[in-house]
Amino acid sequence: MRTRAVKKDGFTLIELLVVIAIIALLLSIIMPALRAVKNAAKDVICLNHLKQIGTGALLYAQENDQFLPRNAGDVDYGGESVFWLTAFAPYMGHELRDVSDYDEVGSMEIFNCPRYPVKEQTIDYVVSSWGDDIKGGETNAFKITEYTNPSNKIYLADYEDPIVNGIPGTRHVIENEDDLKKYRAALDVNQPRMLPIGNNDTWLRVAANRHKKDGCNVLYLDGHSDWIHRDDNLPKLWYKR
Repeated sequence: MRTRAVKKDGFTLIELLVVIAIIALLLSIIMPALRAVKNAAKDVICLNHLKQIGTGALLYAQENDQFLPRNAGDVDYGGESVFWLTAFAPYMGHELRDVSDYDEVGSMEIFNCPRYPVKEQTIDYVVSSWGDDIKGGETNAFKITEYTNPSNKIYLADYEDPIVNGIPGTRHVIENEDDLKKYRAALDVNQPRMLPIGNNDTWLRVAANRHKKDGCNVLYLDGHSDWIHRDDNLPKLWYKR
């Protein structure tokens, strides 16, 4: 009596290799798209953070005769030392124990950019301390009304990456309250060499390539936020004249 052979179900090695190759191909196509979507979401979060900070800044100005802190180690018009983070925090729903409560503002997510490459950094934005013209910075607070076109004047911008590999410079990783007290003066912008067009890595403070290629997010004095190309981020957008 002849016995019929029973065919076993299953994939051959060649078939499995083909399936794996197809899956790998699909992943290579899908992953960049997913990464782009994730980065786009982070871009929007950063713009929203800047927008909320801008709202807090305008509320602060409304209650303080239109004055705003000018830099990272500022003295306001009343003679009291005011740091922009602690000045605006109460207007964004965060009550502070005092104006030097850096530990709390350093842990506030709103002062972080999700695309900043160093996750230990607690403050990811720099503030304008520019004066009347291209010559340099000022330490006094200023009135928004001193600017004829606040919608075209930058107040905050994405902070450039910290210098690495032991290269000296003015950028620092701020991880805690002690670092913020020590290095907060590095969180302001007042000279052309601090902008991407200055092409000086040692002094660069405004991000040259953040969110999109060759640019960064900024907050304008009228409270709106937007992305700007590095070639358009000119000194005239920072000083008053």
